[in-house]
Amino acid sequence: MLEHVRQIIRKFQLITVGQALIVGVSGGADSLVLLHILNLLAPRLGITLHAATLDHQLRGEESAGDVRFVEQICREWGVPVTVGQADVVHLARERQLGIEAAARVARYDFLAEVAHKLGAPSVAVAHHADDQAETVLLHLLRGAGVHGLAGMALRSPVPGHEDLSLIRPLLRASRAEIEAYCQEHHLVPRHDSTNADTSLLRNAIRLEVLPFLAHYSPHVKPALARLAEIAAVEDEYVEQHVLLFTKSAAVTVLKQRISIDREAFHGLHSALQRRVLLWTAAQLGHTENTSANRILDAIEIAMRGRHGAIGLLGGRFRLRVEYNLLWVEIEVS
Repeated sequence: MLEHVRQIIRKFQLITVGQALIVGVSGGADSLVLLHILNLLAPRLGITLHAATLDHQLRGEESAGDVRFVEQICREWGVPVTVGQADVVHLARERQLGIEAAARVARYDFLAEVAHKLGAPSVAVAHHADDQAETVLLHLLRGAGVHGLAGMALRSPVPGHEDLSLIRPLLRASRAEIEAYCQEHHLVPRHDSTNADTSLLRNAIRLEVLPFLAHYSPHVKPALARLAEIAAVEDEYVEQHVLLFTKSAAVTVLKQRISIDREAFHGLHSALQRRVLLWTAAQLGHTENTSANRILDAIEIAMRGRHGAIGLLGGRFRLRVEYNLLWVEIEVS
């Protein structure tokens, strides 16, 4: 496992010699193994580590106990750590997000804050191959396109913080390998009781849907991971064309809204039209997945809607037709 991670880091140049690296640690098996491995590899990689752990204030004493556990582990392993707190319930209400989406925003904002404070260019998180399979299936159930099927990348920008890199050194390691590493190195992680709550879709996929599919297709998780890799290559090609269009004179980016020349938008292939709308919403801070139906409805309005027609993109984000322009904007309440 140690050598596998080292080779992944080296092959894909995830870390630069001499850099500081922020490691997101929750106290669970995945992040504990990530921190343990990176701490062992740090001298060979020529990097300095700094752990970061966030109390989402969603599980009371249990989550506070996770923070104390991470602090103790970091003291024992000689890794400096920054602790943060976030009122996720308030954030969800303020931004009109689901609790899971709000927790994700809070987590990445916190990790980015620590990285900026310490001058670290990258943040490492502990997503692994089983997470990848769950993510692809989750996106598939929500009607995702190629971008969603690409799942997670070994390296990508930190959501909401394009100047920072998010790396996933464990992305090609399975949950079984991570659990075996814990046993081999006598690591005793914390357990999040909410992971057993199958009313949450991701938990249901992990605990019920994937085991059911594995009964009929034992290799369902590797198959979903392969799908993600294939989709990622095709997604990169489409993204290149999206960026060419969004950097052209047809698109104007303002603080609270983005305009698109309607005639130029009409001339795009339908696959690019979808991705351009997703790009514009993301630039304005839309962090939740937008359903395929909403995107298709918005494109229909962009193509045929009269002046003043509106298409909803989710949350407070919308597309509005204004004669020869399309505006993607945040709705003012």
